[in-house]
Amino acid sequence: MQKASTPGSKKRTVLKKGSTSVTIYYTPNKGVDQYTLTYYIGKVRKRRKYSDFTQAKTEGERVLEKLSTGDFEALRLSGEDRSIYVHAKRLLDSQMPGVSLLQAIEEYVSAKSLLPANVNLVEPCRDYAEKRIYPEKLPEEVMAELIESKKGLSVSEVYLKDLRRLNRFSEAFKCPILSIKSAQIEQFLDNLNMTPRTRNNYRRNLVTLFQFAQQRGYLPKDHTIMDGVGRARESDQEVKVFTPRELQSILQHARKDMLPYFAIAAFAGLRTAEIQRLEWNEIDLDEGHIEVKSTKSKTASRRLVPMSENLRKWLEMAPSKDGRIIEIQNVAKQIKQLVDKINDVEKASQSTPRFAWKHNGLRHSYISYRLAELKDAAQVAYEAGNSPQVVFKNYRKVVTERESKQWFSINPQQFI
Repeated sequence: MQKASTPGSKKRTVLKKGSTSVTIYYTPNKGVDQYTLTYYIGKVRKRRKYSDFTQAKTEGERVLEKLSTGDFEALRLSGEDRSIYVHAKRLLDSQMPGVSLLQAIEEYVSAKSLLPANVNLVEPCRDYAEKRIYPEKLPEEVMAELIESKKGLSVSEVYLKDLRRLNRFSEAFKCPILSIKSAQIEQFLDNLNMTPRTRNNYRRNLVTLFQFAQQRGYLPKDHTIMDGVGRARESDQEVKVFTPRELQSILQHARKDMLPYFAIAAFAGLRTAEIQRLEWNEIDLDEGHIEVKSTKSKTASRRLVPMSENLRKWLEMAPSKDGRIIEIQNVAKQIKQLVDKINDVEKASQSTPRFAWKHNGLRHSYISYRLAELKDAAQVAYEAGNSPQVVFKNYRKVVTERESKQWFSINPQQFI
């Protein structure tokens, strides 16, 4: 490249490359220095004005390069387009040095043509990057790790059993947990044909599974797939309770070795599984409370349930106070036999409706009668291992205070 005069001089400067040239003229305007760059594109003469000779020379060299290679299109760019070009080139050079702007655009167009018009190219690229960064863990592997980690926290066997229900999920998805989508989980839950409450409980376990996967680094921290899985609307269920008279029939006709079970369920509200795991050394007749240990509680939290005076009397009459409260494994079978016995005894009375067992009836009865007695949902919720919101919503005004007094006054002496 040759110069016809010294840069910055007030004479014209000609820049040449081969047979191509551009010229810079000194063209002052109202006493202010000004330089005009001139060149031809075909037969059309182009002019650009600059206040600084160095700027004019830099642009002249760029134009000369384009003219010598026949790249006339770039020289037709407007000021705004030229600014966009410069910004794009700088961005590309800073992020991907060595990649030409043409190569970047060709790759973008090629990749974009493979996607629907409304899909941002960044999303599939992010998905691809995540799959390369995070290990391809199957749901069954993550579930096994989750359960093992919970064992170390001494959670209840009931809770672990609930988590193991995720086996159905791991069997349905033999693919990396990162690749599972919200719509697929929705479809899976719908196919289980569960009640709304059971479905929500299963969804809660899935949330636990995916959160654990995030903690272990198998999913990104901002992975929110379960946010896209809706909760089922639970309808209010009528709480069915036993009447004091029905409880009297239960206690009167029950087998002696089953009496502690029925008495604790009716007057302390423990769940069936909690009673079956309960041992006599966890009942303090002197202090008047039952200890439900965290390892034996459904909620995995320890609680002390106060004993009513009549419950104390029922437990004091037990012939043995060693080992478990109840050694019978098939409680459902014993309940069925009890129901048949009550109906056989009372079948002669036409005024009395046929006796029927109510699912979780003794626990529901305890909470209802206890709430009518205390009028304190928080305290009753603590004793029952439940939440105040559930207790207040489902059990308020189910029974009267008068009926509550009848319930907690049922004692063994009435049957002697």
